[in-house]
Amino acid sequence: MLRRRLGITAILCLLLPGACSRNAAVPAVAGASQTQVCVLADYGIKEGMNGYTRGWHTSLGRWMERDLQRQLTKAGYQVKPITSRGEFQPGPAKYLVVITVTEVMGGTVGTSIGIAAAGGASMHSRYEIFGEGPQPLASDERGEVSSRSVNHCAQKRNRDTVTALNGIVSKK
Repeated sequence: MLRRRLGITAILCLLLPGACSRNAAVPAVAGASQTQVCVLADYGIKEGMNGYTRGWHTSLGRWMERDLQRQLTKAGYQVKPITSRGEFQPGPAKYLVVITVTEVMGGTVGTSIGIAAAGGASMHSRYEIFGEGPQPLASDERGEVSSRSVNHCAQKRNRDTVTALNGIVSKK
């Protein structure tokens, strides 16, 4: 049984190299130190959600917000957390990153519905990056699955967000 598990793990690591690697920081880009990034998190809490689901969304949303701020700081940006869109004042070298948690399935919940492997988790989220105009400069909405935890899903999404922002900043 153990040999079979090790074999399956080895095959997955060969097919999905990112799944077995450590989480690497997104490299900084030129101009990041002069760029202010406001971070706004929407935990995706909707009316009628049960307490369990509301708890998952709140917990993951808070963690995702802190992790995104940490990753942006590591990439060299000046980070400013905000609680409403009205707090963002557009201007040169200022961006607003809005992250929205749309669905969370962690641990045994994901397993019981067949979403992830045993002990796995999945999440669905959206990010939008705004500059001076009302339209987003970049946005992406999709899900992530991890055999480790829902935090690893969120961390991957945050890396994708920082990478997208780096692409926008490096073009200016």
